[in-house]
Amino acid sequence: MGIPKFYRWLSERYPLINQPGGATVVPIIDNLYLDMNGIIHNCTHGNNPDVKPTEDEMIVKIFTYLDKLFHIVKPQKLLFMAIDGSAPRAKMNQQRARRFKSAREAQEAMEAAVRRGEPPPDPDSRFDSNCITPGTPFMARLGAHIRFFIRKKMAEDTAWQKPTIIFSGHDVPGEGEHKIMEYIRWQKRRPDYAPNTRHCLYGLDADLIMLSLVTHEPHFCLLREVVSFTGGGHGQPAREVLDNPCQEHFVLLQIGLLRDYFDAEFRTALAGRLPFAYDLERVVDDFVLFCMLVGNDFLPPLPTVDINEGSLDAMFALYKQLLPSLGGYLTHAGELNRGRLETFMRHLAEAEADVLQARAEDAEAFEAKRSRGRGEGGQPAWASSRVTAKRSAEEAARLQDEIDEDDAFALDMAKLALQAEGHELELLAAVEGEGEAEDKEGAPAMAAISSEPTMMSQEARNLFLNGDKDSGLAAWKSRYYREKLHAAGEAGRRAVVEAYIQGLHWVLEYYYRGVASWNWYYPFHYAPMASDLSNLTVIPVSFSLGKPFLPYEQLLAVQPSSSHRLLPAPYQQLMCSPSSPIADFYPTDFRVDLEGKRADWEGVVLIPFIDEERLLAAARSVPPAALSEEERQRNTLGDILVFSHAPGIAGETEFCTSTLPAHFASVAAANSRAVSQAAPPPLPTGERGFVPQFVAGTKTGSSGPPGFPSLATIKSTAELRKIGVNVFGIASRKESLILQIKGLAAQLSGQRLGAEQVAGALLGQRCWVKWPHLQEAVVEAVSDAGVKVSRSGGAARHGSSEAGEWQQERQRLQQEYLHKQGVDCGEVTLLVHVRPCEGLVRQVDGTIEKRFAKKEVAYPLELVVRRNPAPDPRFQPETASASLAAYEFKPGARALFLGRSYYGCMATILPDAGAGLTKKGQQLVAGGGQAERRTNFRIQLEPGPANSATIAQSAKRVLGNINVQYSPSGQVARRLGVSHRTLGRMTGNVRLQAGEERRDRVDVGLCVKNGGKGLYVPDFARPFIEAGNAKGWAYSEALVRILDEYRRRFPWLWAAIEQDASPGEFQLDDVLPQQPREQQLEQVAALRKWLKGLPLSRRPLVKLSAKVAPEPAVKMLQAALPPRAREQAPVELENVAPTLLLPPTEKGGMAAALAGGVFDIGDRVAAITGSGSPAFGCRGTVVGTYDDAVEVVFDSEVAGGSDLYGRCNGTCGMLLPASDLLNLSKPAAVKAEGQHAPRVVRAQRAQQQQQQPAAAAAAGGASNGAARPAVIAVARRPNPAAALQAAAAGLVGTLQPGAPAPAAANGAGSSGGATASSKQQPKIPDQPNAKGFGMGRGSVPALPPGLALAAAAKKGQGSAPGAPPARPPPAGAAAAAPAPADAAGQRLLAQLRRSVSTPVQPPPAPAAPPPPGAALLQQLQRGVAGVAQPALPVQHPQQPPSSPAQQQQQQQVPASPLRSAGSGQALLAQLQSPVKPALLAPPPSPGLLMSPPRAGPVPPAPIVAPAHAAPPSPAAPPPGLALGSALLQQLQRPAGAPPAPLAAPAPGMQLLSQLQQGAQALPAPVAVPPAGGASLLQRLQTAPARTPAPAAAAPAAGQAQQSNGQGGYSALWQQLQQQHAPPHSPVAPALPPMPAMLLASAPAPPLPAVAPSPPAAPSAAPPHQAPGAAPMPAPAAPPAAGQAPPALPPNPSDLWNLLSNASKK
Repeated sequence: MGIPKFYRWLSERYPLINQPGGATVVPIIDNLYLDMNGIIHNCTHGNNPDVKPTEDEMIVKIFTYLDKLFHIVKPQKLLFMAIDGSAPRAKMNQQRARRFKSAREAQEAMEAAVRRGEPPPDPDSRFDSNCITPGTPFMARLGAHIRFFIRKKMAEDTAWQKPTIIFSGHDVPGEGEHKIMEYIRWQKRRPDYAPNTRHCLYGLDADLIMLSLVTHEPHFCLLREVVSFTGGGHGQPAREVLDNPCQEHFVLLQIGLLRDYFDAEFRTALAGRLPFAYDLERVVDDFVLFCMLVGNDFLPPLPTVDINEGSLDAMFALYKQLLPSLGGYLTHAGELNRGRLETFMRHLAEAEADVLQARAEDAEAFEAKRSRGRGEGGQPAWASSRVTAKRSAEEAARLQDEIDEDDAFALDMAKLALQAEGHELELLAAVEGEGEAEDKEGAPAMAAISSEPTMMSQEARNLFLNGDKDSGLAAWKSRYYREKLHAAGEAGRRAVVEAYIQGLHWVLEYYYRGVASWNWYYPFHYAPMASDLSNLTVIPVSFSLGKPFLPYEQLLAVQPSSSHRLLPAPYQQLMCSPSSPIADFYPTDFRVDLEGKRADWEGVVLIPFIDEERLLAAARSVPPAALSEEERQRNTLGDILVFSHAPGIAGETEFCTSTLPAHFASVAAANSRAVSQAAPPPLPTGERGFVPQFVAGTKTGSSGPPGFPSLATIKSTAELRKIGVNVFGIASRKESLILQIKGLAAQLSGQRLGAEQVAGALLGQRCWVKWPHLQEAVVEAVSDAGVKVSRSGGAARHGSSEAGEWQQERQRLQQEYLHKQGVDCGEVTLLVHVRPCEGLVRQVDGTIEKRFAKKEVAYPLELVVRRNPAPDPRFQPETASASLAAYEFKPGARALFLGRSYYGCMATILPDAGAGLTKKGQQLVAGGGQAERRTNFRIQLEPGPANSATIAQSAKRVLGNINVQYSPSGQVARRLGVSHRTLGRMTGNVRLQAGEERRDRVDVGLCVKNGGKGLYVPDFARPFIEAGNAKGWAYSEALVRILDEYRRRFPWLWAAIEQDASPGEFQLDDVLPQQPREQQLEQVAALRKWLKGLPLSRRPLVKLSAKVAPEPAVKMLQAALPPRAREQAPVELENVAPTLLLPPTEKGGMAAALAGGVFDIGDRVAAITGSGSPAFGCRGTVVGTYDDAVEVVFDSEVAGGSDLYGRCNGTCGMLLPASDLLNLSKPAAVKAEGQHAPRVVRAQRAQQQQQQPAAAAAAGGASNGAARPAVIAVARRPNPAAALQAAAAGLVGTLQPGAPAPAAANGAGSSGGATASSKQQPKIPDQPNAKGFGMGRGSVPALPPGLALAAAAKKGQGSAPGAPPARPPPAGAAAAAPAPADAAGQRLLAQLRRSVSTPVQPPPAPAAPPPPGAALLQQLQRGVAGVAQPALPVQHPQQPPSSPAQQQQQQQVPASPLRSAGSGQALLAQLQSPVKPALLAPPPSPGLLMSPPRAGPVPPAPIVAPAHAAPPSPAAPPPGLALGSALLQQLQRPAGAPPAPLAAPAPGMQLLSQLQQGAQALPAPVAVPPAGGASLLQRLQTAPARTPAPAAAAPAAGQAQQSNGQGGYSALWQQLQQQHAPPHSPVAPALPPMPAMLLASAPAPPLPAVAPSPPAAPSAAPPHQAPGAAPMPAPAAPPAAGQAPPALPPNPSDLWNLLSNASKK
């Protein structure tokens, strides 16, 4: 713990030493040191007794916190992690006292719970914080966890690979902070030690400040948690408040500034008075000695020395007075000059009588105040009647306020510092209204402020109050030595003095040289009087080094018997058995002396000191054979481990296996080397450790390293003044060193300058504000009492109101600087209005700029620095550009893609494919070429799941449609039958005084609102707004139920509030009259337990401006989100500009311009931070927005996540700064077109490997044919026949053996190659809502893959050179194979026969119908610009079991990928969905079209009707096809023709008859030009037909209908969609694969290059009707006005135009 109350005293005396801001203000640090025990205690049990995490959760929290600290500091050279090992005997005394006291309090709490009727906690299930001691199983497991964590971070996190990491575990002897000092001490002895090394030490112990001072390293800072020392301020809410939730709760204590303060104070005070040279380093060492006199972990404080009483201030004043006459400084390099110390202590002892006299008077006055407040029977007088309730409350508040607020500070400080030592006292609540603190098991802890008279007992007070102070001092000393120290006579007093002086020597040597003796300790509980410290030079002082205790020996020495389970079974008997030889070492009943103490935690625990020889002998009585191997290992001393980055090293497998396999995977490649080293030895005898001088070359002040502040940047003078400096929310009662800055007029010898005179030199200039920490800013305006001159508006004279506001601002600044920062800047006449620099931002175009705040901040001109002598290079754009370029150019780095397609998808940078090659692809000769800086990259994209768009739509829909219903407070009050005022009290704060002390005041209100501060708890309360004005509060049904249960469970409280609803406090006798005190306390305990058990108790208060999704909506979101579909195949892009990549950001580093912004509930986001949690690229949904923070529920649990106070399931929730997120729902895509557009290389590696032989053959042996899909050069303008040939050949969906493979249909066009068509590059579509890459408009237009295939096949006569010959079809297959168009029709017919008949009511006909086929044509031409509709799942009919032969054939031949999805599915879903016909599914993955053909025949699958529908008769048309008939009529109706009257159509008969004609194509009509839809239909109907097979070989009609040719419509439909819809495109997900039995059986034989064939001869049927077809029903009416047409899957406009042009010719 160090020195109690020291940190507050230091911060108030020197107000500027603390620098808030966390990661944004940490300078460049070389070495980071972590005192691990504070981290371990905080992450394992913390301060909340209700939170009991599992051990795995504890370890994950430790990992998360370690990583957070690392990335806040970002050490460049070293990370030293030190856990407390076996401590010296001098430290064990304190550890023993704390643990015994904590154990007794836990036992008392358990007994109190049993008396109240509560079940006692299971000792085996609770977490015993005493296990954080060397040698326990928990510490052994923790050491293994941390070693694995280091390995994993060094293998995966580039930031962790930079420094060397040293881990000193619990098996290495020594306290953690002193092991750190030992490392620094030995490093400074090295000849190559860098003189300006920058250090940062994390920890809460106050003695870390002294330890950092004794190193004499000026560039040292301490990273500490932000601590609130306001105690219990009135009006604070009784629950957590999310005011600034993402603010970093860290502060930097700058040791360099503290040294500057020392220099400013002592140099001025001692100037011209010293007969020897002034040396700041010697003054620093003497300061450390003074701090030891007020107490530390090894020595008790002198009895009349207390920081609260101003002892350190008195010592400093005495030191400045005596130093000139002492002849030198008190210490030197840890060596104490006892003669000078004796002189100093003699003068200090002169104040002993005055101090004791003042204590007696203060204690008497305080006791008198308490007595006046009591009535008969010892109860407070103001508790006797509620008539004087208000007066009594005011009196109680006054009495509480008169308690020295220093106690509140000291208690808060101890709450954090003692926690690092395992001391589990729950002290004074930091927020008023929380009531009494509870210990680990939930029972009341001991009073924070003792109920005994403070300061001094009555007996001791009488010694001073009944006589003169000199005689009183003599009597007090006699009593003190007799009763406290048990020292009789002068010899006894001298023994105490000698032991104390030996202790001062031991502590000084421990700080400066290391452990002087492992077995020395101070053998008394109290220190001697200062007046008895005489004849010090004759006291013998010597130490024997000894050796440290083994872990089990220390456990026996410091643990109480209640923690016996932490030792192996043989040792447990030594602690628990009455017959144990050391049983007296473990008392359960002991006294805690509170005399002279203000707080309970300061009490002296009077337990016996251990006898080392007896303890070691008892420990040796346990034979090693009685222990297991693991237990023997825990009882040995170990070495430190040094980890260093070693990429590619082999054989390093130790510590690589995951210790938490449920959370972290094992490390595959360590990329680091672990070396075991022995702990450093003690320094040689006679050699000094830390010496009071700098290493040669050290620079300080304004010439020091960047980021380390100095008072030298502005000239100032220092003066000690008592002005009530308020650093922690409480005005100080002590002196503070005030820095005085000369005013501008004084600097100019009385001349006064106005704003207009200085504006020309200041406006637009860079300056530095926040002196002395210096933050860059730009000057926007200058103002004085009469005018404000700004950059934008020029000079503007103040009106009367503006002039008054300026004067108020000036006075506010003067007072704030003086009373909060201790800076007196004199009379302020000029204000400078600046915009501070908030860091660097990377713009969309890749440039890096400084980002300045939008809001102006005013500073006095006297405190503005015109030039920073050492600016931080990290915040210079050129430095950031170099570091960013180094990151982006490194292969393997990860980033988020910012193009319109794949926006926010993860990208991995690939090595440059052309590295080492000339422009012609030839290999460079060694030394003949130079590596050029890459200006673009090859990347591999991870498109993510195919249903990403569905997830986003579901999130918006769920969060937007689920709301909480609220009722006005008046209605709620009437429902509950209570008054409006009672309801207001119960939903706010209701304070109940259950005792006399502050800890006995509890808040039993629900506290769901705080109108004065504008706070509320979402889901339970909100302001009631009517006509735009707040009309009180409204409450949810959930809160109404809680209130009703509250009223029924505890009616006595509600009745008391109904009788008296005044805002005063209630007493137990008022709410529970005529009940014994014990029953009253039991009722209050039950009430508090019920309140704590409510889920409402976890919810925080938020500002009215916050937007929070309701808890039901958040949990429904997690349940309703569709499961992530299979991840789509990676997509490889080249020619990717750096502007399209967003690398990970770092906290406190460069921000991204596209990050942050405005977030709405339901937005999808991706994390962009490269360190900590969540992981980079992790996706989630926004469920809450605050001022600068966003609440996110991620798609899966994240390390360090939470349940958002119970609002979500699992640890999926996090509260993050908005700048750490990329909004995927509001994409701000970077535009890249033409030659700057990315090019798709391949969409699936396996697919490319399958296509490599054909692609290489088609490319004619091109050099890059084996690496990229080939692109075939074709004629620029093909004739109409060629277009249809290409559609038939390339879009059939199967590849001919030996035919050239088409380019990957991933929406990006050709991948590039040596042919002419490779010049055509994809680009981002021009439409603002377009998704995916569109075909560009280059000089040589690219053609669809099918067209390219047809041309290539024609050129190569169906086989590419070098390709294997086409496999002939099996016997009989040619006869049974239908034409492509016929096969598709037959397949669709089979699917249509399975549809379910559903009557469809057509929409009413509009007044002006659109042209025929307009809706379909519009959808076809719209392409990806169309709005995607969500897909309806396809309900596949159940099939009866097939025959064994069919089952065997189906099992032998797997289904082709092509058959898993197709146009039949899409159209079938349309026809089967009469209610929502517009919902269609997207196309299958492009890879499905690229699968090679399967050899061998496949037997036809039988067509099976659904179980609930009878098979259709051949004589009757199949039911359920009304939509198909209506669609066909709409397409065939000529343009401008009036709609036919609606009749009951034969379902789908016309479409069925057209599809049944197979190869019989209908000629195009001549008289009337066909409409767009009809033209498409006619062209599809005139597909080339094969030569019919002989009649003998032709199959029956039913069999022909069952065959499936895998061609025509299906392949065309699929290819049309996939041309323009890349796999990642946010459209509705693909339908599930169709079962193999629902698809046609035999694949079509390989198609040769199709030549133009004449259309079939027309039949005698009408042009629009096939022969033998059923009569055509009346066409369906077009959609009504304003009604959207049925949404069809988007088709590419390029291919549509190509087909349309071909038909016109």
